[in-house]
Amino acid sequence: MLRAIVVSVTLVGLLGCKPPTGKDEYRSNTDLRNQTLRDCANGTHPSSRECVNAQDVKDLDELKRSL
Repeated sequence: MLRAIVVSVTLVGLLGCKPPTGKDEYRSNTDLRNQTLRDCANGTHPSSRECVNAQDVKDLDELKRSL
């Protein structure tokens, strides 16, 4: 019985997983990028990888604008 519960909880957890939002999506959706960066800054965003992706896109965008 305990094993069935552990397996069920694990499966439910895995179904909720999704790959992190990629840089292409942050490039095309500035609202999503800005919201992610706000959430990362206040510590409420659950994915550090998405924080890095959003920040990388922002940095590249600012670099392109400065040239």
